[in-house]
Parts: sequence; C-alpha cells; structure tokens
Amino acid sequence: MRSPYDDDPDAAVRRAWATVHSPGAGAGLGAGLIVADGFVLTCAHVVNAALQRPKLAAARPSAQAMLQVTVSFPGLDGKHRAVELVNWLAPSRRRTSSGGTVISPC
Repeated sequence: MRSPYDDDPDAAVRRAWATVHSPGAGAGLGAGLIVADGFVLTCAHVVNAALQRPKLAAARPSAQAMLQVTVSFPGLDGKHRAVELVNWLAPSRRRTSSGGTVISPC
C-alpha cells in the first residue's frame, strides 16, 4: 500500500512538523519540530502565546500552566496531545547589524 507521501519530496519535513495549540484557539498558534522520539522543539514566544502571556515573558511556565498547551501533528493524525515542558530558554529581543529586531532563542 502506498503512502500519500510517497511522491512528496517534503514528506519527512511534513511528518516532523508540530502545531502548538491552546484551549479555544482553534487554529494553531505556532509551530515546532519533532527532534527526537517524544520531543518537540518550539520557540519560547510560541509557548508564551499559547499561554496568553506577553511574547517576551521570561519566567518558566509552571507545570500547571502547561496543562493548557497541546500539540498536534498534521503530517500524521492531527490529534491533540498533552505536553510537558522539559527545558526553557527565555526569549529576548536583540538588534541586528542592519537595525532589524530578532527574538531569540528560537
């Protein structure tokens, strides 16, 4: 049986893609990537958005707060799954040499 991704050169990327959600948000608030079995990497400002916090909030979200956040995998089955925060690098704003603004880490 052929997979719907057999002829898709981007299939591996699509299967690794995660969407970050919060309750009542409908569509996803941001993206992440599967980096290892059971681990999704996303930006801190995406987690902050899911928790309805300021984009640059630096404090590590509590385990209780993280119960509101789910991820889905559109390239797999699209079901929402609970998450646990394993590590947190607070976002910060920095200027580029050309005068632009970058939010990091991301």
